[in-house]
Amino acid sequence: MNRERQELEDKGLTRLDYRIEDSVVAPIRERILQKLSESKSSNQQGNAKSAKVKNLSKNKNIMGPLISQALTEKLNELVNHRALVRSPPHHQILLTLPYQKIMGGQCTNWEIPSNVWHTDVPRAKSLGIPGIQIFVFLDQVKSRSGGTLLVEGTHRLLNNHAHMSSKRFKQLLKREPYFNNLMNNQKPNLDNLLTEYNQVEGVPVKVTELTGQPGEVFVADLRLLHTLSDNASSQTRIMMTQRFFFEDRREMLEHLMSGKALQTPAS
Repeated sequence: MNRERQELEDKGLTRLDYRIEDSVVAPIRERILQKLSESKSSNQQGNAKSAKVKNLSKNKNIMGPLISQALTEKLNELVNHRALVRSPPHHQILLTLPYQKIMGGQCTNWEIPSNVWHTDVPRAKSLGIPGIQIFVFLDQVKSRSGGTLLVEGTHRLLNNHAHMSSKRFKQLLKREPYFNNLMNNQKPNLDNLLTEYNQVEGVPVKVTELTGQPGEVFVADLRLLHTLSDNASSQTRIMMTQRFFFEDRREMLEHLMSGKALQTPAS
């Protein structure tokens, strides 16, 4: 746990030394694949297929077992037993169909995207870390197969402002050559950002692609910059995500968000 807690603090991201049992994950995966097969047989387009599957997210009987007492205890230990509140109360299925581009069309050449980078919550000096987000693999996700992309270290940048939206955060980040390069659609070949750390204001930053085996769990600081990615493989990317706010930060966060619900792309 010391490693996990240190990684969450330093990088904003850690892979838990914990794995959800296949007896829990496999039935959920099969239910999702069944829905996809039904959509295919009725000739539904990609977006319609995804919407039909994502409706399963709110089914507590199907999705509920993913966050077990054992996983909850693991998360509580990770955050030093600060009270966590799910938001929203249900999970979110992350689905990227084979050869699907995040902006529509077919993926023929995978690359780090320059757009759709965002944070899910505003940041403020008085707020600190507002909570965590978990990512659970419901099937194997290999490299370049649609896994969420996050920039390690970005949770430590630009935290001395009274209030900052995701849009403003990106605007200020782009003043730095590293992020100007990352979000510049005229520079498509950015593969080195996946393998090399760069320094921004003394903080090591690197793009990380979430890949893993069924049942594995990543935990991220909610302040991390992240985005969707294309799926250049023949296999559907199937993951689940869930956000947790710290109870002692929820009222402040709701005030900063002006009472509006999260309106962010799936990752």
